[in-house]
Amino acid sequence: YDDLRKVAQAKSIEIPTEPDFAHKAMSTAMMATTGDFFEKQYVQHAGVGDHRRTVDLLKMVQRAAKDADLKAYAGKVLPVVQRHLTMARSLNQTQ
Repeated sequence: YDDLRKVAQAKSIEIPTEPDFAHKAMSTAMMATTGDFFEKQYVQHAGVGDHRRTVDLLKMVQRAAKDADLKAYAGKVLPVVQRHLTMARSLNQTQ
């Protein structure tokens, strides 16, 4: 996250400091769940879903971004996010 913040600051781009509306809504809904149901929902949404969307976004940045620093950042973090997605998918299958 610090690397992204540095890239953004160098380009005078403000990055969000709190979750977006969709993630706030998911958080509110998750507060009403407990136990196994909470864990399954969390793994499916935050684990698999958010990591899958992040992988897609990073791939798109690598393909389409014109900014070399942004492309480099995407290339640096993509393998990490892909590993997290693999782990989340594995965890999701065991539940």
